[in-house]
Amino acid sequence: MSNGHTYSYPPTGYDDAQVEPVRRSAPASVHLVAIIGYLGGLALLAAGVAAGTYALGGHRYVAGQLGVDLSAVTGAGLAVGALLLFGSLLTLVLARKLQRGQQWVRVLVLALAAVSIAGTLYDGLVGPGTANVLLGLVFPVIYAVLLNTPAARSWFSRHTY
Repeated sequence: MSNGHTYSYPPTGYDDAQVEPVRRSAPASVHLVAIIGYLGGLALLAAGVAAGTYALGGHRYVAGQLGVDLSAVTGAGLAVGALLLFGSLLTLVLARKLQRGQQWVRVLVLALAAVSIAGTLYDGLVGPGTANVLLGLVFPVIYAVLLNTPAARSWFSRHTY
């Protein structure tokens, strides 16, 4: 039963909207940051194993080759090795979470990059001037740029790009 009145609503755009497909893999910029993280984690792992090996008896070999008494350094070797191994594990896990699209890891990496940039600039501008400021800015700036590309932002918010 119609009284002659038609309801004409404005088009919503939902009917014709193209839905972006959900991707299974991160964009290249996120992969590059994750690969840098994996390489850093592996370097920390190697340093941790080397420090632990040195503390567990490797210092005798090094002292014999160099002819230097290094017995004062060996006490902290296990602690340093354990700390490096923990840092390695943490770095590898964060790199994987970043690659999988966890937004909190992106925020954490960007916050750490900002702190690193600020600290490096402070040290270079206010400090004694012996630090190489440009070298200290390389990786934090790369992280900030690569994690703020449109594809990376889309990956972390909707798993599309």
